[in-house]
Amino acid sequence: MEIRKQVVRPALWVALACTVGPILLVAVALLMSTPTHAADESLWNKWGAASYATSREDACKKAPAAIDGLAMPEAVREYFKLAAGITCEGGTEAWLVPHQKLEQMWSGLDSHHKGPHVMDKKTVAELPVLKSPDGRPYFKNAVAETAKALSWTFVYEDKTYVLYLPFVCFNWSWTFGSPVALVRVVPPLAPLKGGCPNVYHFKVYVWENKALKLPGVARTHAQEELMESRMFGDAPHVSRTHYTQFQRALISGELNHSTVAHVFRVSLIMTPESLGGEPTITEEEPLGDITVKDTFYEIPFTLEQLKKWDAIRLVPLDDGNIISPPRYHKTGLHEMRFFNHLPNTKLGEWDSNPDPDCVMGEAWIEK
Repeated sequence: MEIRKQVVRPALWVALACTVGPILLVAVALLMSTPTHAADESLWNKWGAASYATSREDACKKAPAAIDGLAMPEAVREYFKLAAGITCEGGTEAWLVPHQKLEQMWSGLDSHHKGPHVMDKKTVAELPVLKSPDGRPYFKNAVAETAKALSWTFVYEDKTYVLYLPFVCFNWSWTFGSPVALVRVVPPLAPLKGGCPNVYHFKVYVWENKALKLPGVARTHAQEELMESRMFGDAPHVSRTHYTQFQRALISGELNHSTVAHVFRVSLIMTPESLGGEPTITEEEPLGDITVKDTFYEIPFTLEQLKKWDAIRLVPLDDGNIISPPRYHKTGLHEMRFFNHLPNTKLGEWDSNPDPDCVMGEAWIEK
């Protein structure tokens, strides 16, 4: 259990660390404290009494099912499942303040339910702390405990949705409110001037579902789904193996680009996968969101970016509308990683690539 003590002041919570240190002021006017929900809400005050999961790792593995059970808009659920995955990568640490209102919270077995269930309209209780760790008494109602959590945010239809995984009981929860400056805004991708080798061009294609029916594509897709590693090498990948085939089919009129707008989040990542390790992300720098429709989208990268980061990562925000690449069993995601650094290679993804490899590309297939 991880908790923090808070001193009550008018209009402010003063959050204190367990050891002597700087004081952090957290304004009550944050979105989670906005009184926009029903007044008939029960308190969440029995921390750890009915845990949804046994550990953080267990809770993360259950994330997709837990999120599916929450009464959020489908687009919001799909985004949070994509963002949290089954490892909770990318979550931001946050504190659940007393009186904060939660729309829903998962709970485990208790005296009234035989198994996991969702509770509606929960308010974080103010659990009083009467004494300091060294035994000094606090003034009555001066200090309260608060729980730590991982959080993810998503703005959808003029509302900011926040997903929480409290460390105290691993009961997945969520709330929403008006958009606030608290949300990290991913800036649009800026155009870059210059040519190779100082600027590289990365093309993103989304093909209609008919692409999966072209000769050999379904077989490659099945082989890719069974792969233990998504590292590019001798193993087949739809994007790599059939890239030229798709282009020729476009020229002949057999295949077209998708006419549906597909949105992707573009980022640069560091990952042990570039050295043959696990596909965990140790550092990530979001660059922006792109919309691909009717034709390809071209993204510029500087040589400095490609040398600094292990890979370019693309994740579809409309994950449910993508069929290829298949979901990777180690992340549960449709995603592509274009590696800048691989053993025994120079800038680029395949051994046969030229150096410098000035134009790169990825092919996706929609459902």
